[in-house]
Amino acid sequence: MQLVFKVLPLVLAAGVMQAATAAAPAGGASSDIGVYMGASIGQARMQPNFRMSDRLGRVSEQNKKMAFKIYGGYRFDEHVGVEGAFAHLNGARYDVEDQRGGTHQGKLSATGLTLHAVGFLPVSESFTLLGKVGLSAMQFKGSYDGRYSSHEYQEKKRFVTTPSFGIGAELKLTGQLAARVEYEYLGRAKFGSDSLKVRTDMISAGLRYAF
Repeated sequence: MQLVFKVLPLVLAAGVMQAATAAAPAGGASSDIGVYMGASIGQARMQPNFRMSDRLGRVSEQNKKMAFKIYGGYRFDEHVGVEGAFAHLNGARYDVEDQRGGTHQGKLSATGLTLHAVGFLPVSESFTLLGKVGLSAMQFKGSYDGRYSSHEYQEKKRFVTTPSFGIGAELKLTGQLAARVEYEYLGRAKFGSDSLKVRTDMISAGLRYAF
């Protein structure tokens, strides 16, 4: 799955560039103009980075967990829309080995809202590439069994508003129903006087329905 997180954004970005340079005319998108809603399920990657007693800790294990989102939007025309979503990223467990030989366990999760401007690039009557940029407002929750007094905490919460973006593709199944796959970067959070920094992204697949 680590390979998927690395390869999928590159594949989607390459598809966007190729379609843009080809500039092929595409029709059939008019039925998608207006309100749409969708739901997706996938996997979140939460990458922790530790600094313990001014020395960097090494993450020895990460468990990526299920994530899901429910979204809705409005497509103004064939190429431009706006979209909002609620996303929940289930807790990811990890082990950290510090430079003193100690091992520490922790858990991370996040829930929040996103708001993006969306650009659509129809490649054919049934296939469309998309990109989006905007903001995410996420509540990150982290627990950690740190054994040094300056970094010990049982559980911390951080509410963070940060720039976010995504790229994806849609395949029309019927006149109103489409399958969507996406990669999204959802932001960063800091815990415990910057002793824990977390970078979050997710991949997902689901269905979108145009009204």
